[in-house]
Amino acid sequence: MLGEYKVQVRDPAGDLQTVYEAFRYLEMRHIINTPDYAKMIVDGTNVAENFEDGTVIEVLRKVPGYEPSAVPETRRRNNGWYVEWDGLHGDETHATYPNGDEAFTIYADGGLDLAERREILYYATTGASESKKIAIPAQTAIYQYIEENCGASATTANGRFIDGTIVTLNIPVNIGAGPNWSGQRAYRNVLEVIQEIANVAEIDFDIVSLGNGQWQFETYVDQLGEDRTATGLDGITGLNAAGNAPVIFSIEQHNVAQVTYSTKRRASANVVATLGKGQYGSRAYGLYTNSATIDADRLTQREVSRNANTQDDPAELLEMATEWGTRLQPTEDFTFVPLRGAQNTIYGVDYWWGDKITSRYQPLSLELDKRLVGVTIVVDRNGEQFRDWNFQTIPRR
Repeated sequence: MLGEYKVQVRDPAGDLQTVYEAFRYLEMRHIINTPDYAKMIVDGTNVAENFEDGTVIEVLRKVPGYEPSAVPETRRRNNGWYVEWDGLHGDETHATYPNGDEAFTIYADGGLDLAERREILYYATTGASESKKIAIPAQTAIYQYIEENCGASATTANGRFIDGTIVTLNIPVNIGAGPNWSGQRAYRNVLEVIQEIANVAEIDFDIVSLGNGQWQFETYVDQLGEDRTATGLDGITGLNAAGNAPVIFSIEQHNVAQVTYSTKRRASANVVATLGKGQYGSRAYGLYTNSATIDADRLTQREVSRNANTQDDPAELLEMATEWGTRLQPTEDFTFVPLRGAQNTIYGVDYWWGDKITSRYQPLSLELDKRLVGVTIVVDRNGEQFRDWNFQTIPRR
């Protein structure tokens, strides 16, 4: 089953400039909570417009004979087309070869690149401020860091070192969800900081194109994508607890290849010490401990320490220790590569990136729920190819 593609190029105001229906090479990458990436190579004599900083690139895809049922309504277009990828043009190269051949290459980044372009340029403080948050919901902290460095509040009048308001970026007030978070993050990159907060709080975010030259920052408290797992499966309707048809990957379903089961503990840690301000016996510290994974003889106790001398109080030190502890969990995993076009598991039709699915490994009677958090799609003379599948195991609730 091969997808069809075309690339639309819009000027910064959102007006359509040209459409490419033929290209030498096209590559797109999706990664949750990270700027997406795209690269396109076309005939160098077929460049119909000037690409500038802010030019919008839209990659449209369709699977002939199918509707893109798994794709959000806002991304669907006419005749089965939907927006698989969109972002901002960054770099370009125009190469000429001895035989006269010319190739034009564009490189583009997803909307979250707008957040990555900003630093938290406020003075460090001891009290709650634009650089320091004290015991506020994680979603609120994410919103504030974006608003204060990219939104209308990103001004010198508000204490920022330089005005940073992105006029075409809309930032709806989304606050109040997730566990409380504390931290001092002055002079850090905005995207890196909100990634750290989101990782602990299990909140997704994105900057999406509104199609008219405007962009919008979104947070997804229940995470991006739909629940297409086998959890709560109804034997009569065939639907899961979320009301969706389940997507199940297994050898028995004949829809997976390169199957691997693994358990990884060597790089994990269940005790994390974060070292704060002070010296010797007066140095402050925070301690994260996952006692459930430590046996009576403490043979399974794995410890790491991390510098955290930018943090001011016990709550901030504990928060940073928890962030590291979450990142350093051991993993039990069943990895696989989906077979393209297998019945009921067609990408863009039955599931899409961000969705939760179920995987089964019958030899160990293992069933794990996963999210598709990353995938790379390449289109060239061989047609459509999927690479770098990243199905992340998620806890079953």
